[in-house]
Amino acid sequence: MGSLDHLIRRIAGFKWLIILAVSFGIFANLILPDAENHINRLSGKEVGVLDLKSGLHPGEVYQTVAQYTPQAIHYYRIIELTADVVYPIIYTLLWAVGLFLIFEGGGVKPPFGKVYLLPFATMLFDYIENIFIVVILSLYPNEYGFLAYACSAFTLLKWVSLLATSLLLLYGLVMLLWKRVAGKPEG
Repeated sequence: MGSLDHLIRRIAGFKWLIILAVSFGIFANLILPDAENHINRLSGKEVGVLDLKSGLHPGEVYQTVAQYTPQAIHYYRIIELTADVVYPIIYTLLWAVGLFLIFEGGGVKPPFGKVYLLPFATMLFDYIENIFIVVILSLYPNEYGFLAYACSAFTLLKWVSLLATSLLLLYGLVMLLWKRVAGKPEG
């Protein structure tokens, strides 16, 4: 954790925040939606991607995969191994820098120490989810319930940790605003 802490402390500034926010916007609004649309086009219907579906039962995971054509499966695997490797790094650093600037730079008392490291849990869960997705896609049409359960569990963990990070950001921003408006030291 020391090297992650050092990395965030080194890049925590508005220049990096802007670079990361623009990169996040490009991935979230252009690259990944275009990839999902391409998977849908290759499948000939609106199927969506497993990454964005939380709480799927193993049967639902394989029902979704069954709707992909072989070309869609191949393309989806490529996306998981390229764009969806880079994207978690971008959003993790963005959220970590944002949390650092609010809690460390803004002087807001965090609910627990080093809250800016929480986004790295989301990244870890996302990477594990991606590994399961690639394995599921690679082994299909063979179906393994334990892989689908594990994939669904890590998808859920990813979304829960993202929610926790979002709530921390919201809390920090409200407290920072309160501190600035009220003109009182937080405590």
